[in-house]
Amino acid sequence: MKKLSIYLLSTIALLASSCQGFMDINTDPDATTKVTPEMLATGIMLTSFKYSGDCKAYIGTSCLPKYVAYLNEGAYGPQYNQIGGGSFSTYSVWPNADDMVNYATQTVGITGYQEAFKGLALFIKAYNGYRMTMLMGDIPYSEAGKGLNGNTTPKYDSQADVFVSILADLEEAASFFDKATNILNGDIIFNGDVTKWAKAARAMQLKVINALGDKASATQIARFGTIVSQGGLMNGVDDNMTLKYNANSNSQHPMYNQPIFTPYTVISDIMVAELKKLNDRRLFYFADPAEKLTSEGAAQNDYSAYVGANPVEARESLGNKMLNKEFSKINSRYMSLQNGDPYLILTYAEQQLIIAEAIEKGWLNGNSQSYYESGVEGALMTVSQYDLNNQYNHQMPITVDYISGYFTGEAAFKATTADRLKQIWMQRYLINYLQDGTQAYWDFRKNGYPAFPNDPATSMNAGYTDRFPMRWTYPSSENQANHENYVSALTSQFGSENDITNSFMWLLK
Repeated sequence: MKKLSIYLLSTIALLASSCQGFMDINTDPDATTKVTPEMLATGIMLTSFKYSGDCKAYIGTSCLPKYVAYLNEGAYGPQYNQIGGGSFSTYSVWPNADDMVNYATQTVGITGYQEAFKGLALFIKAYNGYRMTMLMGDIPYSEAGKGLNGNTTPKYDSQADVFVSILADLEEAASFFDKATNILNGDIIFNGDVTKWAKAARAMQLKVINALGDKASATQIARFGTIVSQGGLMNGVDDNMTLKYNANSNSQHPMYNQPIFTPYTVISDIMVAELKKLNDRRLFYFADPAEKLTSEGAAQNDYSAYVGANPVEARESLGNKMLNKEFSKINSRYMSLQNGDPYLILTYAEQQLIIAEAIEKGWLNGNSQSYYESGVEGALMTVSQYDLNNQYNHQMPITVDYISGYFTGEAAFKATTADRLKQIWMQRYLINYLQDGTQAYWDFRKNGYPAFPNDPATSMNAGYTDRFPMRWTYPSSENQANHENYVSALTSQFGSENDITNSFMWLLK
């Protein structure tokens, strides 16, 4: 990778990719194509939110947090605790976000026009910064994206400072969205609704403070409480922040029509055991019954027909059981629907569960049970929308009546804080099944729950087979492109120049 490629991407190249797939932009071939803030907005959203890897890599993000096991080819690294390098690729959108704001500023005569784009630019910067620092630790933030101004070797900010800056940018983003009065054209997430963007900016602040865990300062905890008390958060699943797939080949679900990957992916025993314990019908949306059992007479709507794989069992053993059709494959919907489950960027359910956790930890006063139940209800409602025609839920639809009767037995809110936190964490875990597995792994890294299995005999976490990896390494190109700052970041965090996945970033110390 060339030196500038991490921090500077041609606006023209990004526009070329952004005009395909999620938003069709028709232009008159005889007219001059003019760069607009709307076009740039579409491009930076696609770069930030659309998964850029192939189907196998997408599955890998759910193998690492033990949602699924992948049983084609040999042992798959992420399934056996092997992770590699992170990416700085989303820095490419930062100068484009600046250009978007500059173009919007040049537009006159429309009240509130600039504010929406200013809010979007700050949200995108904060969102991408959050993802990168959670992966790797210290990252360039205050000086990143300034290649056009001559700074191609930005310093790495400490992770603590990055979190402070992210929260400041999200707060300012919410303020701009609140002031915006126009529709945010080019918006592929909320269809231009700046009110929903403002809610997302506030909910994202809660998520970031939650991620800090025990590292959250008194000021940040107080801010969490203020955001909740002032309102302006997501009110229901209609406020979910999602990226919707469609029938265009450039914007279809990553697992659609992938015959060498999707049919060889099976649900884990962790997922099956938990969903059975809760009498949770999401099991029937997430998986198909084990073919061996249905051939023996088991009904597709019987919980006992679903069998998960131990994701850390030896690959050969798992393969033999797969050939014997003993496991439940992931739901056939993933293979069959081009416009499959939307990608969940930030949801009402997650927001409510984050608040429930904060109340249980004493960060603010409130009724944690109410937030827990509304969060779970939101998660169930979201999954119910994946199969409105009841083609793939194995005759076990998630209905209003089912949701209203959900909180019994193991799903009923527990008596102690320790047990309640485990319930909250598990429900957050269930939200990200075949969604944002990386976030699920970060949550596990913070909470130690659910308890993931590990077998040193099968682990691929080189040199540390008795534990789980803690971080992704920096892009290898940084050693040459930004050597001095790269080495400084490593030594200040880890005491050496070794960039390894088992080092503990500030957040985890």
